[in-house]
Amino acid sequence: MSDIGTEAFEACYAALPEARAAATFGSASVARCLLAGVGSRRNPTELGAGVEYDIVLTILSTDEPSRGAGLGDVVKVTAYRQTKPVAYRIVGRQDMGGSIAFSLEFQHGQ
Repeated sequence: MSDIGTEAFEACYAALPEARAAATFGSASVARCLLAGVGSRRNPTELGAGVEYDIVLTILSTDEPSRGAGLGDVVKVTAYRQTKPVAYRIVGRQDMGGSIAFSLEFQHGQ
């Protein structure tokens, strides 16, 4: 019996090639990742208008590197049809029964 997170990851990876990505956590590469895209929404504050980004990278738990995947670490992500990786900072993490979803933000803010 497999984990629901693993089954969901495998189904999405097979059905949605445009959601595929590769990532580098420190010196460890993870070739099979899911990245739905980089979403943004306007976030007005008392300091003025800003933009809040919604970036979630999902990997299998078995592919998690031993170093470089903690909160505050930088991960370099190469999205589908992209040639250059983009550096993001890990700001959240959710273990989902066989897969891990990392919440990311741009490395140096916006």
